Amino acid sequence: MTYPTTLLRALVQAPLAWDTSRWLRLAAILSFVAEGIHLTVAVPQYEIFFLYGAFFLVAAALQGATGVLLLFNPGVRVLRWTTRLNAFLIGSYVFTHTIGVLIGIGFMRLAVDLPGTLVTLLELVIVSAMVLVRYQAVGRSSDV
Repeated sequence: MTYPTTLLRALVQAPLAWDTSRWLRLAAILSFVAEGIHLTVAVPQYEIFFLYGAFFLVAAALQGATGVLLLFNPGVRVLRWTTRLNAFLIGSYVFTHTIGVLIGIGFMRLAVDLPGTLVTLLELVIVSAMVLVRYQAVGRSSDV
């Protein structure tokens, strides 16, 4: 094999070589970071409309609870819950920034912003980590 091919293969396979505890810790840390971002945007969103602020407060609370569960009780249900929660939040971001938010009888598309994009990328990494943990656990045991 040539050097670039070997290097590329190593870069692709290196994250897969991590054990599940590393992926779970990474997902937990990213959940706490996402929680912080949701909390920082909750107040300005609450000033726009109280339900927007409530959405971000609930998202932050759920992200924080997910982070704690990933650190202390990472079972199958927690992995599924984490995957579904983050997939829902990613879907919400994509929907509100492509189709829009229902205002009266029409939809208003939201502007793309740095905190929203950053937290969506973090959530994509969390979902990917959950998929990798499940993928790694398939052949080893049935409890993860």
